[in-house]
Amino acid sequence: MSYGRKRTLRLLGGLCGLLLLAPVAAAELVAHFRLAVRVDTDRVVLGEVVRLIGEDAELWAREPLLHRLAPGEARQVQRSDIERVLEKAGVAVRWRGIESTVVQREPVTIPAEQVVARAQQALEGALRELYQDVVVRPARQRLQSFPVSDMALRLPAEPTARRRMAVFIDSFDGDRALQSVPIWFEVEAYQSVLVAGEEIPARTMLRPELLKTERRDVAALARPLLSVEDKSYWAVAPIAAGAALTTANAAPAPPVRADQPVEIVVAVGAVQLRAQGTALNNGFIGDEVRVARLQGAGQVAAQVVGDGMVLVR
Repeated sequence: MSYGRKRTLRLLGGLCGLLLLAPVAAAELVAHFRLAVRVDTDRVVLGEVVRLIGEDAELWAREPLLHRLAPGEARQVQRSDIERVLEKAGVAVRWRGIESTVVQREPVTIPAEQVVARAQQALEGALRELYQDVVVRPARQRLQSFPVSDMALRLPAEPTARRRMAVFIDSFDGDRALQSVPIWFEVEAYQSVLVAGEEIPARTMLRPELLKTERRDVAALARPLLSVEDKSYWAVAPIAAGAALTTANAAPAPPVRADQPVEIVVAVGAVQLRAQGTALNNGFIGDEVRVARLQGAGQVAAQVVGDGMVLVR
């Protein structure tokens, strides 16, 4: 195409633009209706249906058309509905659209990044109350913007550190729940824990000399940790050297343990006799166990009443 022809087309385009803009200079406001973008058949937002020349007309016309519509909610409107609204505003209508369409209030949203940052801060705060050091990173996930509404952060009921944890964002419209969206995080939580200083066989009492303290990422542990400071624990399964003490490999030791010596108290009225024996099974306070007497033959049933002590009535 020659330079002269291109220049002529640009001039014609400029004249057409002036003609289209002519109503702006007129005393009356003009609204141009058109179907600019088709989304889900005839469903489009108002900004894609109506283009108003003049800010006053646009601001005035949007609200009546969207009256009582919640953000994101849609309504079927007819050509006459739109014309009536604009005529009240003193706007001359130039119809270029379809006879019926859907107007939808565009939801006012909050960027997902802001909501994720707030949820991350809340989860970090909850975990720091329980652990010496924590690292919380957003997991890979697809999140859309959140509609502006009454929102509440819902942390896990038991904020025990796990490798993946979710914080729920609950949205409300007054008393009506709108949605609940989980936001996932990758978690590391470091704490000083008790570990086996050497290999510990099953049914071994966890004496202090068998244990040591190390700093570990406890979020990677599948079972809850144990603290043996105030109770007597034993290995319920073999514990490898360096393994952390958890509910999977250790438990409170029963006061009476099988194959261990016990003191037998025999109550005869107000008189108590004492003898030595061997427990044949484990028992906690109040349990009934079988014991073998060291002096005399046979076994007797006895009730566990203390550490290494049973009562025969």
